[in-house]
Amino acid sequence: MKEGKTGKKALILWSPELKRVIAKATKARKSEADTRLFQISSSGYDSAWRRAMDNLDERFQFKDLRAKHAADFEEQGGKLGHSSRGVTTRHYLRRERKITPIR
Repeated sequence: MKEGKTGKKALILWSPELKRVIAKATKARKSEADTRLFQISSSGYDSAWRRAMDNLDERFQFKDLRAKHAADFEEQGGKLGHSSRGVTTRHYLRRERKITPIR
């Protein structure tokens, strides 16, 4: 697979859980002619997202989920696959720094 933004190649390794999800999604297809894995149109996705946001007290954008996950992942010692730590910090880590007073 190629990443859309950078064009870099990425290899997604098969896991038992991924195989299970793919098999389930493939069985759920309404017709064999439709080869999409998840059969939802972009307008259907947008509609579902808007309904979900209407039920929340605090609204957020889908891109905020990526930043939240990145911050949580890094806080637990994980490393994202960027070329440098600066890229990760600039684009994803939005949390305030924790500072311990010296006095």
